[in-house]
Amino acid sequence: MTFFFYTQIFINMNYKNLVRDILSEMEVGSFIPTFYPSLDWDDNIMRMPTKIYLLDREGVDVGMSTEDFAEYRSMIGKEHFDYEGHTIVGYSPDALVDFKTTGDRKFLDDIENAPLVRVGWEKLRDAINNGVIFAIITARGHHPNTLKKAVLKLISMERGGIDKNQMLNSLRKFRETMKLKPMSDSELVRDYLNRCVFVPVSYESDEAASPEELKFQANKNFHDYVSALSYRLQKKAYFDDQIGDKGPVESGFLFVEPEVHFLDDDEKNAIASSERAKKTGLKSLRTFLTKSGEEEEIKENKLAENIIARIKRRIF
Repeated sequence: MTFFFYTQIFINMNYKNLVRDILSEMEVGSFIPTFYPSLDWDDNIMRMPTKIYLLDREGVDVGMSTEDFAEYRSMIGKEHFDYEGHTIVGYSPDALVDFKTTGDRKFLDDIENAPLVRVGWEKLRDAINNGVIFAIITARGHHPNTLKKAVLKLISMERGGIDKNQMLNSLRKFRETMKLKPMSDSELVRDYLNRCVFVPVSYESDEAASPEELKFQANKNFHDYVSALSYRLQKKAYFDDQIGDKGPVESGFLFVEPEVHFLDDDEKNAIASSERAKKTGLKSLRTFLTKSGEEEEIKENKLAENIIARIKRRIF
């Protein structure tokens, strides 16, 4: 068996152009992304009215917004501090009642009018409109299907620029190109959302106050999932394009490993994600802090610096 090794392909080449050329040659650039979004929900996609309940020194429950919680959470239960005229001494026994399954119905109601947060919302909107798989990874403890129902509701409402017809056209084009059987509109939507990932990390647990490790593990699992998926899609597209009906041949295949872009407004979560990715050598998981209203990458992990590690030689 003859194998073709092109080990010099990496030498003196513009790495960004290399990625573009690979996807262009495969004619799949429009539906096999080079990155997949992973998104926190609160204050990253929407500003939800849900409150975390704290206890003041008089024993009174005090509601705190998720935005303020991101700032104060390292202090809660460790030191007393003043907040909106109260001296906070710790968590209320019902601190997260609206963030658990007991708050599922309220969550689905609140998303109808909760203000959108531009940077995270745009990533979610664009992913939906283009039929790109995404992950919702949140500290909330709702049932995972509640998050899926929420996105389905947003699609049905066509909220904030979501275009259901564009999404359906993207999904149809993908299935046609990949030679998959046609589906009805409702089947397309259901199949698409079943392929997306919904992880409320404190579901059936009490980890909402310290979700860093669970969020990283969820992102790592999502990375492995989309990497394997992208590999299968690129392989199929490559052989359909290069071989067609000519029968099997001995051929080399360049796999462009996709990145996962994790967006979170909570600095503690973002830094923890970046540090864990670096420690485990997961270079294609990139973390962005959105607290300022823009994407600020936590880790220097530019495409040009990592492309050799991300492009893998596959021989068949």
